[in-house]
Amino acid sequence: MSSSLGLSCKPGQTLNNTKDPKRNEADKSQDASEEKVDIPSNIAGSYLTCALRKEAKADDLDAQYGCQLTDQGTKKKLDLAASGQRLVWSSNITDGVKITDQAASAIYHVLYNISAANLEALQDKVKNLDVIASWRSDSGQVMPVKQDKVINVLKPAVELEDYEAPIVREQTIQTDRPGSL
Repeated sequence: MSSSLGLSCKPGQTLNNTKDPKRNEADKSQDASEEKVDIPSNIAGSYLTCALRKEAKADDLDAQYGCQLTDQGTKKKLDLAASGQRLVWSSNITDGVKITDQAASAIYHVLYNISAANLEALQDKVKNLDVIASWRSDSGQVMPVKQDKVINVLKPAVELEDYEAPIVREQTIQTDRPGSL
């Protein structure tokens, strides 16, 4: 004896339990993109600051900028020790830009070394360079937290307590131009 089970639907009616694999994948993707990323308040409330450490010259086509997240209250470099490797530094330009994370005891969180074929190209690169600090979530999603043009967030190296920057050591008072370095 054979039995069969037949299901029928009226036109336009669908079964509620049908699984559409395409829709299911889209839902998962949407869930992942809506993942709540908890950025520590000290990072979210900080601001980006950079200083010129090495200026490029016609005979030396390399420039170096030190960047850090600065605490709004103390105006000092933010302590990122508790953040581990979750803060990721990058830029909008990859060609000729080398980004080097610094030790926690260093003056800056990161150094941006910029090079180009000629001085004009290097100056254009610096003018357009975005410094980006992003937060990596537990799932690996990377979300920009701070982003600005390096030229918009420049401070003198001494304001960031960088007394070792070559550009600072090379500065001297010009006696024929009072008030200048």
